[in-house]
Amino acid sequence: MIEKIPKVIVVICMMIVTTVCSFAQHTVTIKALPVVNTGSDLVLKPGQASVQPVVTTDDPGPGQTYTYNWSGPSGFSSLTKQPVLSVLGTYTLQATNTWGCSNQDQLLVRTLLPTDTFMTVIPNMCFGYDTLMLYSYTSYPGEGSFSGTNVINGNAFVPKTTGLNKVYWTLGSVTDSATFMVYALPNTKVFRDTITRCSGDSVWISVLGTADTYNWSLLSNPTVSLSNQSLYHIKMPSSSTPYLFTGTANYPGLTCSIKDTLAVIPVPVVADFLDTIDHNRVYFYGIPGAQTYAWEFGDKKFSKDWQQDPVFTYKANGYFNVKLTITTMCSSQKYSVTKSIFIADLLYIDDGIQDISQSDIKVYPNPVVDYVQIQGVREFNQLQIVDIHGKLVDIKQFDKYQDFYYFDLSDYKTGTYIFCFLDAKGNIYTTRVIKQ
Repeated sequence: MIEKIPKVIVVICMMIVTTVCSFAQHTVTIKALPVVNTGSDLVLKPGQASVQPVVTTDDPGPGQTYTYNWSGPSGFSSLTKQPVLSVLGTYTLQATNTWGCSNQDQLLVRTLLPTDTFMTVIPNMCFGYDTLMLYSYTSYPGEGSFSGTNVINGNAFVPKTTGLNKVYWTLGSVTDSATFMVYALPNTKVFRDTITRCSGDSVWISVLGTADTYNWSLLSNPTVSLSNQSLYHIKMPSSSTPYLFTGTANYPGLTCSIKDTLAVIPVPVVADFLDTIDHNRVYFYGIPGAQTYAWEFGDKKFSKDWQQDPVFTYKANGYFNVKLTITTMCSSQKYSVTKSIFIADLLYIDDGIQDISQSDIKVYPNPVVDYVQIQGVREFNQLQIVDIHGKLVDIKQFDKYQDFYYFDLSDYKTGTYIFCFLDAKGNIYTTRVIKQ
């Protein structure tokens, strides 16, 4: 009779994967130990009552679970995976699988120590950049407060000054600090915001100040560099073209840059001027945008001036042809304009003026309320009406075939006006008319 051998099953726990070995009626099952990690030390910070660990384990396998058993100071025990810990000391966690295999890890709950690192490295930065949120550079984001130059609201750094900066972090009685540099931007600025009154084939655009590197590009295509000089000579575009300037200052491990824009606008050059007559003194105003101005005032002495807005006093009455010649920064070509001005000043100048009593002209009524009648002007070409300050108010043209005129002065302001009658020979006859 053959005796039956009993079946034996043996379970061995080891730090390897599960393996099943069969030898006849004997089966040996080797199970892996649980992998458990309670993490790094937990710190009870000032004012904090408790902490809670974050426990990680490996996968126990299909349909399998772990059981947990905590032990610690003052007789502490817990069967939860992540209990609340409120007492300082060393805690031990034992994790056990369904096969009875167990493993453990220890966790220290402590207070803050002076040797702890609370602040990480704050990178150097460029002046004028965005606000730096300091909580991003601590081991305890959202806790404690910051102080120091340029620190606002206890948690933000605004780079208002350049140089070495130091900020402090405080949590209860514990402090830490960090230093970093705020570097200056290049002190560059585009010389002109807009190029106007410019023509010709080319123009120089430039920046003021210094930088380590210079770069000009089109605003529409900033990645393509056109020039690396502070002074850039460009062909005058056919339409408004915005340019982008970028200047950089290079520091150890950091580059600070500043950008500025310039619109080059090809505006046709117009040589022109305005004038204001005050008796025999004339204020001239050259249109802005030219590089040079040259004035010829048309008097007998061939007087000249090179200011943009000169003032000239005439020594005689009559017509004067004033010529302005300008040049631009874009080309050597000159542009000119000539205008005729009329000086009829009875307060300071007697030269060149005769009273209408020396002619056949009659003006009535005088004073006048609304309509004035004029006759005896067949030999005259024009009537110019100026106020008492010499400012031209109105011009009336005469027809050589008509000798009588009727003009409406009802819209004129009350005051004294000078009626200047001009004949074909350039003679001037005047009289004063009072408007009531």
